[in-house]
Amino acid sequence: MSEERNTNDAQWELEEEHWSEFYPDEVDEMLEELRLERADEDDKPQHEEIMELANEHAWMFIRGSRSGTVVTDLPSGSITREGQVPPIPTRDAALDGRRSILLYHAGGTRFAQGRELLTRLHAKNGASLGLGVSVSIPRHSAKKIADVFDCSVAALRIADPEAFWFDQEVLQLASTDPETYTHQQTGIAAARRAARLKEFAPYLHRLSDNYFIDEVVEAQRAAGANLILTSGRALSTSHPTRSIENLIQEGDHVHSLLSTNERMALNITLPLDFITNESLCDALLAELLEREQFDVWHVRGQWRNNEDGAVLKDPTALKFYKNLSNLAEEEGRVLLLPQSGLTGWYFLAHGARGFGTGTSMAQQAFLQHRPFARQPGIPNVQRIFERALLHPVEFTFHLSLRDQPKYVACDCRWCEAIDATQVYNRTTSGWHTLYNHGALTASARGSDSTGGRRAAVRKILRRAQAFRNDQNLLGKNDPKHLSNWSELL
Repeated sequence: MSEERNTNDAQWELEEEHWSEFYPDEVDEMLEELRLERADEDDKPQHEEIMELANEHAWMFIRGSRSGTVVTDLPSGSITREGQVPPIPTRDAALDGRRSILLYHAGGTRFAQGRELLTRLHAKNGASLGLGVSVSIPRHSAKKIADVFDCSVAALRIADPEAFWFDQEVLQLASTDPETYTHQQTGIAAARRAARLKEFAPYLHRLSDNYFIDEVVEAQRAAGANLILTSGRALSTSHPTRSIENLIQEGDHVHSLLSTNERMALNITLPLDFITNESLCDALLAELLEREQFDVWHVRGQWRNNEDGAVLKDPTALKFYKNLSNLAEEEGRVLLLPQSGLTGWYFLAHGARGFGTGTSMAQQAFLQHRPFARQPGIPNVQRIFERALLHPVEFTFHLSLRDQPKYVACDCRWCEAIDATQVYNRTTSGWHTLYNHGALTASARGSDSTGGRRAAVRKILRRAQAFRNDQNLLGKNDPKHLSNWSELL
């Protein structure tokens, strides 16, 4: 196994060298596919676990290759765990406000680990946590999307059209023109990626066509989505009034195409210079306030790259998200913040209903593209999410924290695997991060009698800040965003 593992590691290094000049966030997702394949082979549970499903004479697998599968007869050889799995909510029940929502942005080639993780989250927290899966149509094959949607505990299934990939003049995205790259192979890869986008999403050939919106809707239906999105074209700061009008017109068009049992979300993509322009934000919020036909908002914002990774600290941008979340809560709208990671979790306190996250930084934040070249011979820093600090820290520092007073230990099986070996594994660490985001989402539910989500998040932040103050934290181990977030609460 060690020889095979060394071969795989060498393959990853070659992949990283090949892609690092292109787009670092996409590198994470592409390499994640390789890692997940190996994880599915190396991390297969030695047994299957099941739990009784509440209100039904049935059982659900919560561990193993059949995770999420419901059976009416007890399977032989499996371990039965105590307790009951909560009933799986419908799409509309998940959106009705009684649960906070975690959307998993699936990126790997295999979904077995993700399916098990979501099943375990539901088994433990299903009464207060709504789960969903979100997959990009332009970036994933139909087979991949079908695999992800085969998840019984996912109340929401989103096939994101992501038409913003061709808004190069508005968003800071990696160029798809091979001539703009100094490294020939990187340019070829860029062109291949652009071709793949249109291959998986033919509607992108018809961005200005009269039937563009119809094809966007049909593509989502064909994928099996149960929440239909508008295209997700980015709003323009050069022509804000016209782009907002186009957004609303497209929303009305999609709304007119819905069948009786379908439900839609207004899919909004915002560049950083829109988010940080107060007058433009006010104009957008005013328009959303007047449009009662759109009761679900799916809002993705592009953020500036920063040394702290996939968290938002910019005060102006934070203010926009707070105002947006407050408006959604006050008007009874469902606000989903895709690709926002822990920052999206934080805005549950301000009125957001759910957020999207994943195992890599590219799934936890929609960051502006920046030219990137990895220095030869410099390995990746081994980092793991630390729930006690609401922040990823270096793995060696994580090991030293576990004996500290007030430390918040993780009970996920992926963390158990790391603790058992004391050896860092990036893939396992990614699953640990995702599980903790889900557990935090369930903890943020709160209750009306104790102040709801706002009080619950404030309590978690206060504990993390107190733990931070007790440690000698330097550089990237220091969760500086906690101060910015606490100020808004």
